[in-house]
Amino acid sequence: MIDDGFLVPDSVRLIDAASELRSVFEISGLTESDRSHPAYAFYASLSLHHLDEHTKSDWLKRTVAGALSEKALERALVRGTLQIWTADAADGRPRDSQVLFAPNSCKWHDTFVTGRFIPVQSPFKEPAYFRQRLFIKMAEWIPWRDDIIVSRGGIAQELLTAITARPNVSQGNQPRNVQLLGCLPSNATAANRRDEPYAHTAAKLVRSGKGLAEAIRCVAPEDPTREKTSVESAIRRTFALMYARDGSPLP
Repeated sequence: MIDDGFLVPDSVRLIDAASELRSVFEISGLTESDRSHPAYAFYASLSLHHLDEHTKSDWLKRTVAGALSEKALERALVRGTLQIWTADAADGRPRDSQVLFAPNSCKWHDTFVTGRFIPVQSPFKEPAYFRQRLFIKMAEWIPWRDDIIVSRGGIAQELLTAITARPNVSQGNQPRNVQLLGCLPSNATAANRRDEPYAHTAAKLVRSGKGLAEAIRCVAPEDPTREKTSVESAIRRTFALMYARDGSPLP
């Protein structure tokens, strides 16, 4: 796909909106409603015996927060509460949510972590919007995001200040905490972003004195769809994008 690099004026990229919303959910903490959601029961039921209680609790909070933030954004896009735009030479154009987000048409997680429309299946002749970068107008995004913050018991300005102050480790073009956290490059894959939290934890273990292979074995999650060696290899690849072998962030 050829991307001419056009932008939609006065908008936020979908990849940045999804990352910001995830931070809202993480910082505000899990609510009672979150804990009653099927996603919480599913992730809490996974066997994570290789993690200590603190790491397991942190992983559960981050994973559930990520899943529920994506679900909230998905609902807003499907219903047309948030209008999605693509960029072109005519300063961008709005897209019909009932076309882009028809049932079983969009790979939601991959779309959010890449900021592009990723289809479930690719027809022989792909529509022009397939794999295009997606945007939301700031005039819609800001009040919708603030309503989410308030609904989760937060005060918008206080929480947004906390989000701005915390290192953003999800985007390659965002600030990093050079003392502790590496940062994925902008061309990181969806698989890299999936394994990013495990790579960060592995780096922390390496800095505490564990060997890299042992650290990765300690943090590798149980995944019934993949062999354990495959999971560990994937985490190692993501680790290598952000850290030297001693666990220090790459420049």
